[in-house]
Amino acid sequence: MHRIFTINGTSLFKRIWNEQKISQRTILTCVAVPFLLTSLVVAVKLWLFPGNIAAPYLFFFAVIMISACYGGGRSAIFASAITFIASVSLLFLSDTISRHAIEKHIIQALVFLIESLFLSGLISGFQHLHAENAIGATALEESNLIMKIKKKEHEDFVHMAAHELKTPVTVLKAYNQLFQAKLLKDQRQDELILAGKMETQLDKLINLISDLLDAARISSGSMSCVMNAFRINDCIKDSIEAINAANPNCKIECELENSDPIIWGDQDRIDQVLANLIGNAIKYSVHEKYVKIASALNNGHLVIKVFDKGMGIPLDRQKYVFERFYRASNPPMGTLPGLGLGLFISAEIIKKHAGTIGLESEVGKGSVFWFSLPVKRSAVIT
Repeated sequence: MHRIFTINGTSLFKRIWNEQKISQRTILTCVAVPFLLTSLVVAVKLWLFPGNIAAPYLFFFAVIMISACYGGGRSAIFASAITFIASVSLLFLSDTISRHAIEKHIIQALVFLIESLFLSGLISGFQHLHAENAIGATALEESNLIMKIKKKEHEDFVHMAAHELKTPVTVLKAYNQLFQAKLLKDQRQDELILAGKMETQLDKLINLISDLLDAARISSGSMSCVMNAFRINDCIKDSIEAINAANPNCKIECELENSDPIIWGDQDRIDQVLANLIGNAIKYSVHEKYVKIASALNNGHLVIKVFDKGMGIPLDRQKYVFERFYRASNPPMGTLPGLGLGLFISAEIIKKHAGTIGLESEVGKGSVFWFSLPVKRSAVIT
């Protein structure tokens, strides 16, 4: 109701005060309108109250306001002058009025003139301010439109560039795997180690490109999830196994919900979230490479937590960690690789699964990143 009232009120104001039409009025019409209105008021007054010489100041103020709505501040000033002349002229239409009464009415007319000129000044100031605001609003709309266009162009470029980069990098990875197979057959261990390092870097590059593509899809609203029923414990174990293979020096502990809950969601996307959280836990654990994954049911939701003993995140920066391209600015974190997209993408994935994500952290003591997913008790794995 308030919104409707506001919209109708705005529409009514625009109908009464049309800045474009007001600016197009000629001086002649700005004089003619208050003159005709004043003449009408005086004629009605003389017809209804012929013996009363007192000026109808209330109606004269109405003439000023109507004139202002027609021609703005100029018309209001003309109306003030015309109504003042009319109020003085009424004094000379009576032969029986005393000199004292004339002086009294002239003083009233002068007071009316001062008030009407003050009112006209306020209207002129309002008109000027309204015109400036309209110009500013137009400029702001144009600026916002330009920003939206540039943002869209930027997102399209990132999407196109990431897509074009992914194909040759994937081909390079395939060639490298063929090269590794040949080196293994020829038992060339030194070259095989170098090829393995090359594949590790290619995997990192593919992950970065995938993150850029996902971020572009999220911005355009085209990131999709293929929903199916799956066992979340199996998903967690598979993620731990893959990360353990890539980080043999990291100690990973696991405490999973015993009831083996079933989740309705995109298993690949949830695996992506787990890989991001566990990977970050390892990356930001500078001294002790330790990660713990725990899960537990809570009011129909499965809460999964990833603990680490890393450097921690300051309290004033924790609210930004799930934003796109955010990187903590403290020196230890700033030197580590990454685009600042992993947590942003993870948060969007969890949102699409009707879950929540958050963190608890203390500088120097580590962090706990967690997310919750609704458990589908009636879901059946096919």
